[in-house]
Amino acid sequence: MKLTYFSIPGKVLKAMYYGVRLFLRPHELNSLIQLANQLTDLKAFDEAVLHVKEDAQAKVLIAERYSPSPLDMEKLKTCAPGSFGLAYYNHMQTFGLTPYFAPDVSLASEKIYMRERQRVVHDYVHALLNIGTTVEEEAKLNAIFMVKGCSPFTSVIVAGAFFHFLFKRPSELVKLTCEVNQGFNYGEQLRTPFAFRWEEHIHTPLSEVRALMSTRSSVSELLQLEPHA
Repeated sequence: MKLTYFSIPGKVLKAMYYGVRLFLRPHELNSLIQLANQLTDLKAFDEAVLHVKEDAQAKVLIAERYSPSPLDMEKLKTCAPGSFGLAYYNHMQTFGLTPYFAPDVSLASEKIYMRERQRVVHDYVHALLNIGTTVEEEAKLNAIFMVKGCSPFTSVIVAGAFFHFLFKRPSELVKLTCEVNQGFNYGEQLRTPFAFRWEEHIHTPLSEVRALMSTRSSVSELLQLEPHA
């Protein structure tokens, strides 16, 4: 019997390695970043970019590589009560997070820009919708991004959450399914996060930012969410 040999690309092996690490340690930030890096070259990411660019404003921001300086946390904590800036500050403080400092993307490809921009915008959406950072809540948040582009990374995070629950928390699979379904529903109600100049709205009331991000003219469930105190 003749053995057939085949090779596995290095990026696939690395992605598998970081995927396993995340299964064991779901909140390991470095593994999240490294996994996303390995998935950037996939054809699926090209398709995600094309999908996001169907939104005219998102296409403009991608073309100009819109990526302002990181928000100053010291200034944010002085924002007025009820503002988006204070909601973001409270979210970051509540969960012990620090803002992601994106590299210079002015000359980066569209895929690299979107990957880096999503890492920044990720926490803005957390604050906008008052979503926490448990495995199931991160799956919910990434389900929102799936609706708005379905990048390989967001898909893997949602799929990985189900894999994690299947083996680690099987009695809570229905809970995870409900969280992800709610994320999909939110995604249907929201404009794409890549079409919004978040950093220019730190002094805007949170309710107004939610209204600006909503695709529906009527008051939706999004407007009823309570921000972190």
